[in-house]
Amino acid sequence: MGHNLLNADLDVFDSTRAVWVDGDKKIFPLDIKHALEKIGLKKGDIVMSHFDLGVIGKLGDIKDGDEFFNTVINTILAVVGSDGALIVPAFSYSFCRNEVFDIAHTVPTLGRMAQVAFKRYKENQGMALRLPIFRSQDPVFSCIGFGRQAGSICNDLGTSCFGENSVFGRLYRHDAKLMGFGFQFAPTYMHFPEQRFHEQKKPLSYRFMKAFKGRIIDAAGNSGDAEYTYFVRDVGRCVYDLKRLPLELERRSLLNKAALGAGTITLATARDVHDTIFDMLDKDEFALLEQGRNSSL
Repeated sequence: MGHNLLNADLDVFDSTRAVWVDGDKKIFPLDIKHALEKIGLKKGDIVMSHFDLGVIGKLGDIKDGDEFFNTVINTILAVVGSDGALIVPAFSYSFCRNEVFDIAHTVPTLGRMAQVAFKRYKENQGMALRLPIFRSQDPVFSCIGFGRQAGSICNDLGTSCFGENSVFGRLYRHDAKLMGFGFQFAPTYMHFPEQRFHEQKKPLSYRFMKAFKGRIIDAAGNSGDAEYTYFVRDVGRCVYDLKRLPLELERRSLLNKAALGAGTITLATARDVHDTIFDMLDKDEFALLEQGRNSSL
């Protein structure tokens, strides 16, 4: 199963090559499938996932880095199908660094999964694919989207990174699913309900809107100036306790979990996460932060 596999309906689960080894146990694509199905991922789903693949086990039979990460991508896509979508964070923070954002050439800085997803996007630009690949034109929080529904998440966005017409606002609108793959459940999406709460209910004192200006080069090569707003945190006064949100979701029976090797895969719906954060913030403005960090706010 190579990284050029673009047909999500192809059966990828007959591979005899282990993706990981955890102790004396080998973990195959079929094991990934079973874990994904256990947490409730299914055909037609739109899912955004953060990844920490190193916690699951040691490398198995797949030693090539690109093939390893693409095997995980392909296995998820085979579960959601070509009518679903996988959204992979491919953030570059370009405008925050005073850099040009070139949708076709700016390499994500988030990690190897993001870079492999971007490489796959770049290699297949202009091709007529059964499984289309998109990149969102956001100079801070760009994402790569695989699948037919990914265009409705990634294309024609607004200029507020966590606004109603951002990737994260679209995930809420479609009631997509949010996944932590090995990674603890701490989706970047959480800043969308924070901004929404700030704008619709009452201001949050530990985050504020900040405008970033720069130049964007779109997929057609057209260049232009742009301004994006980013709901940034006050770095010196705001430290998140990343256990608080998943613990509250678990208390409400809204977070599905499945073991995979030495790691865990978690899943919740975008609207459940949104509503839970709204409830938490309504009771305590600092509900998502470390205790003792809010005393100076």
